[in-house]
Amino acid sequence: MDRSRVDKGVTSVSLDDTYRDILNLGAIFDVNRRATALVDKMKAQIAAVRQKVAGLKPVTVFDYDSGNSSPVTGPGLAMPTPIIQAAGGINIFASLKKTWSNVSWEQVVKAQPQCIISNDYGTPTAAQKLKFLRTFPATRNVPAVKNNCVLPVAYDEVVPGVRNVDAVVALAKLLRPAAFGRPSRIS
Repeated sequence: MDRSRVDKGVTSVSLDDTYRDILNLGAIFDVNRRATALVDKMKAQIAAVRQKVAGLKPVTVFDYDSGNSSPVTGPGLAMPTPIIQAAGGINIFASLKKTWSNVSWEQVVKAQPQCIISNDYGTPTAAQKLKFLRTFPATRNVPAVKNNCVLPVAYDEVVPGVRNVDAVVALAKLLRPAAFGRPSRIS
C-alpha cells in the first residue's frame, strides 16, 4: 500500500514550513508575539545544532515509520528529511519525492543506513520495531542495527510542529555525540 501523497506544485519540505504554520496560527489566534518568540527560539536551537555538526560528514539515516513486509518511511517530501538534514544526516530516501511511502527492505539494506529513527506511536511500539529490526534476517546486519544506532521519535516530532526541534536535537546527539561531548557509537 502506497500512502504517499503530494500536493501539486510541492517540490520540497523544510523546517520553514513549520515556522510558517506557527506564525499563521499566531495570526489566526491573535498571539503574534508569542508565535514569533516561539519561532525565534526554535530557529536558535536549530542554528546551534547546525553549528555543532557543520563540516562533519553526514550520517545516513533511515526513517522507519511502520511495516514488516514492506517498510513505510518518510522520504523526500516528508518532515523527517529536513529533521535529519538539520541534525547532520542524510535521509536514505530523500531523493524519493513523495511523502509517507512504502519502500522495500532490499532498498533499505542496499543503502546500509548508519542510523535509524523509529517513529513511535501506537502499535507496534518503538521497542517492538527495534526487536523486529534486530531479528529480521534482512536488517539485523545493517550498520544502524548492529551498532544500536536507533532513535525512537514521537509521532508529533516527525510531522510539522513545535516538537520538530526536539527531534533535531535528539537525533544530532545520536548521530554526532562527539560534537555534544559524548562518545561515538557510529563506526
